[in-house]
Amino acid sequence: MLAPAGSSHRSAYTRTYVLPPSAPRRTQLLLYYAYRHVADARAEADAQAALCASLQLTGRILVAGEGINGTMAGDAAGVEAYVAHMCTHDTFRLSRDDFKRSSCSSSNADPFSRELFVLVVDELVATGGAFSAVPLEATGQGYLSPAAWRDALLSAGDDTVVVDVRNRAEVALGSFAGADKNSEKFRALLYLVHEFTV
Repeated sequence: MLAPAGSSHRSAYTRTYVLPPSAPRRTQLLLYYAYRHVADARAEADAQAALCASLQLTGRILVAGEGINGTMAGDAAGVEAYVAHMCTHDTFRLSRDDFKRSSCSSSNADPFSRELFVLVVDELVATGGAFSAVPLEATGQGYLSPAAWRDALLSAGDDTVVVDVRNRAEVALGSFAGADKNSEKFRALLYLVHEFTV
């Protein structure tokens, strides 16, 4: 049963759900995001929470006026039904390629502690409003394939700056020679990117 809307440290409007003990084991993980204009984020959060509860999906979904982001788990049937719904959703219109799937570890039968959280947030990625002036329609532009990215790097001139927007913890897992390792938070890197692009 869905709990009444509450609040959390990041969201003034949060819907939650806890799986019943009889729920089937989650076997698939699902990750996705979409930048789209969402007319009523609270209404969409309610709809997402109700849908995920009916499909017995767990995880976390962020809903904002700028779009949606989800990291979820469920059995194969529930995950497939959710993907089908989001592909025909009037606002999001996702394709199957927009979703990343993987199998749950057999040693982790209860991802996300059997809970679902749907949060209404100001931004999908917290930047403190650093990119509030960027039109939503521009967020899907400029992607390069790996081959095109390599070609761009090889043909780059001396005035080209490449910014690695990972934080210190992520860089500790591996980095390029000469990369900046001093940024503690993603937000600080976004401000740096903003300075180079305006």
